[in-house]
Amino acid sequence: MTFMVSGTTRYSQDRVPSLSSYFSQPPHDYEKGVYSTIPIHWDEAAHTLTVGERKGSFPGIQETRTLRIVFVGEGHGSGIGLTAEPDKIVQYSGKQITITP
Repeated sequence: MTFMVSGTTRYSQDRVPSLSSYFSQPPHDYEKGVYSTIPIHWDEAAHTLTVGERKGSFPGIQETRTLRIVFVGEGHGSGIGLTAEPDKIVQYSGKQITITP
C-alpha cells in the first residue's frame, strides 16, 4: 500500500518518514533543536495510517494542519496527474490519530 499526505509526495509502507516542520525564526534554528516532527506509520496488516503525536515546538508553529490523504492503488492516486479528491481529509492538532482507507 502506498499513500500520499498533502500534495504529491508518495510514501510506501517501507519508507514512511516523519513529517517535519522547520519553519522557525530566525532561519536555521532547527539546528539548535527549535523544530517539530510528526511521526507517521503505515500498518499493512491492519490497513491503518497512524499520524503520531507531534514532538517539539517553535514560535509561530501551525497548531492545526489539514491532511489530505490519498491511498494509492491501481489506477488511483498514481501517474502523472494529481488525484482530484483525496480519500480522507482530516484535521491534525498534534495528537495521535489513526486513519483507515
